[in-house]
Amino acid sequence: MTIYFYLIISCFVDVFAMKQALTTTMLQLNNRSISYIVICAILLQSTLCGAKDHADSFRVYIENPHLGKSKKLLQNIYYHSDSSFRGVISVTCYHFNSGTDSQLVFQKIGQKHFFKKSANKVSINYSKEDTSTFRYPKYHEILKRTGGLAPGIYKTNVLLTNIQTKKQYSICVSGEIDSNLHAASAVRSDINSSVRPKHKSIIGGSFNKKLGSVKAYQSGRALSRVEKDINDKAKARGLEQITYHKDGKRFIDYYYEGWFAGRYEVDEKKSLKNQL
Repeated sequence: MTIYFYLIISCFVDVFAMKQALTTTMLQLNNRSISYIVICAILLQSTLCGAKDHADSFRVYIENPHLGKSKKLLQNIYYHSDSSFRGVISVTCYHFNSGTDSQLVFQKIGQKHFFKKSANKVSINYSKEDTSTFRYPKYHEILKRTGGLAPGIYKTNVLLTNIQTKKQYSICVSGEIDSNLHAASAVRSDINSSVRPKHKSIIGGSFNKKLGSVKAYQSGRALSRVEKDINDKAKARGLEQITYHKDGKRFIDYYYEGWFAGRYEVDEKKSLKNQL
């Protein structure tokens, strides 16, 4: 699965300065883990500390939210600065399902941070219970129950304010999470474990064989044999499962309290072994 990110970056040098439009970039990243790295760069035409004899650079790397200890909703924002300064960072992210229909999914307002020279990071905890922090419960629950972010388009705004100079630097990042469950998804793992052949152990228990041992059944047949087991596992995760067929494919859609959480898709006539 491939994710495309479109970056629109702007810089506000001071209150009366003209907005300088920088490069719009398309990045293509492979989905290999729960967190996907969005990379963007801001080239500031004046220093963050207020000096005007040379130009500093400030590069930002935004990581998608992930689960930390106790399944808290966390996000790391990595940066590289040519100078140190005290600043305030605010992050706001909206989820778009279709058209202009949007939902605020997480927000942090006015987190103070000392930005060190060279490479470092800002860590944001969206699970804090205070007036400056917000997380949308369904968004957080889908991440906890599936191991992945809810599909859709996300627009994240980052506003950085230099406390000393009062200058503000803003970033707007737009990215899309694909509807198909990624390889590391807990729900996909549930389905894969259901279709693997099981062998009895000496003490009467059972264990799953490796994926390579799955027989070359047609996908439709293989999934039908374990449909109840797959459904039971979805219920155990608090997810609603909807199965349907279209154009020779089988789709299993997952929802959490009406929010689309991801899709499992296979070609029914092809071997399931090659599609897990």
